[in-house]
Amino acid sequence: MQDGDFYLLLPAKRIDEIEKITEAQGLYINEIIFVHQTEKHKPFRIIVRGSFKKENKQIRELTIKVNNVYTPDFIKLLKDYYLNF
Repeated sequence: MQDGDFYLLLPAKRIDEIEKITEAQGLYINEIIFVHQTEKHKPFRIIVRGSFKKENKQIRELTIKVNNVYTPDFIKLLKDYYLNF
């Protein structure tokens, strides 16, 4: 089946590696979300969405906490999986 999406959660330092691997398999990365612990930290994780279909690549940022409080975007993304909200 070639009409679905895949998602990966990886260390941010692996971005170049995963782009090469997916390209070699005929897959496209259509979205990358750089995840930061706080607005002052560099990204430590990436969330990658890809598929067999090429789209305009979207690049976004997600910050987990601001002023030691979870951000609304982080809560929205993980509320079904994280028990401490």
